[in-house]
Amino acid sequence: MLLLAAINQTVGNVPVGLSGGAELAAAAVGFALLPAALALCTCFPRIFVTLSILRQGLGLGAVPSNLIVLGLSVALTVAAMTPTLKAAWDGGLSQLASGNSADPMIAIKGAEAPLRTFMFDQLQAQNGGPTLEAVLKSKGTPVEAGQSLTRREVDTLTLAPAFALNCASRSCWASKCCCHS
Repeated sequence: MLLLAAINQTVGNVPVGLSGGAELAAAAVGFALLPAALALCTCFPRIFVTLSILRQGLGLGAVPSNLIVLGLSVALTVAAMTPTLKAAWDGGLSQLASGNSADPMIAIKGAEAPLRTFMFDQLQAQNGGPTLEAVLKSKGTPVEAGQSLTRREVDTLTLAPAFALNCASRSCWASKCCCHS
């Protein structure tokens, strides 16, 4: 719905947007990318890995099933991310959903800001600087080891993979410490 509101805008009295088929395709792409956004920009992977390690550590095998662990992870992610998601809603998603935004990109940037703040705060709390540097280097951006970057210097398409890689490496490190000692 938010994607469709961003696509279908009115300039003056002239509607500007996509036709019905293209609108449906855009909605399908938006819904297809939603799980990736959940995995890349939230604490979901960390919670899922933690619950899986807990299940393994208790020696329960496949009980509870992966589906139940997944459901619990989604529920705990929503609970943990509620302040950030509310800030994103207030920052621009509500304007986009209601169609009251004159410029959809401004509304999207307003909604993006709380997620960026969350990801940066988590990276700083977990010493994720080296991960961010590695992602920047892989993109061809020249950075020196230990160089401090401001939040404005790092775009979201660099921040999200750095956040996800940092969470994955932390989760793998925790599983080695907890389960292989």
